[in-house]
Amino acid sequence: MPATYSPFKVAKKLAEEYRELLRTVFRPARQELREAFEAVLNEEGFLVQDIFLQVLPAYQRAPAITELSPKVREMFGSIAENPYRHQAEATKRLLEGKPVIIATGTGSGKTEAFLMPIVDWCYRHRERKGVKAILLYPMNALINNQRDRLRRLLANTGITFGRYTGETERTGQRLFDAPEEERCFRTEFFENPPDILLTNYQMLDYMLIRDDGRQIFKNHQVRFIVLDEVH
Repeated sequence: MPATYSPFKVAKKLAEEYRELLRTVFRPARQELREAFEAVLNEEGFLVQDIFLQVLPAYQRAPAITELSPKVREMFGSIAENPYRHQAEATKRLLEGKPVIIATGTGSGKTEAFLMPIVDWCYRHRERKGVKAILLYPMNALINNQRDRLRRLLANTGITFGRYTGETERTGQRLFDAPEEERCFRTEFFENPPDILLTNYQMLDYMLIRDDGRQIFKNHQVRFIVLDEVH
């Protein structure tokens, strides 16, 4: 790695440039204040902490997940054909109806580990109407991120999904990037609940108490409940 790209030197340079900026903005007139200000600026750990480096482990691979239907294997591509071992094991257990806790590092495909069996189940039973999987998140930002992922994954598959939170309007105009499979408005949830429901803990509580929310689960087929980002 060239010296100019050393993360240690870059961090040191950024810290010094920030110190100089603070010296320019704040210029105490009294000598004792200037000395105290300079001492704080140069105090170790005041502006920057030590660089933290994390090495990702080499996750073990497993054979292709043949338990998935050919269509779903095609949808997930290389992830289903050359999965990590924890993805393959989680998928097989979930398809058997067994509980699973997935705790692995960043970038290890935790989401796919539970999405593959859920999508497979929904695809095989797509003729059954009703909610089949509930994905719970602590924050709406995470829900929106997962919704965007499902837009790309489930378009033109016949597997329906939708985000039901405080941000979900009762009715309105569908967004241009929302596929036919997406339930965008509350009226759509009431009339034709999705296979995969994305929501948060508080909204699920409201749904189970209020009449309009219970209407969504009237003829549910729930097999999966996912607590994502549970930490």
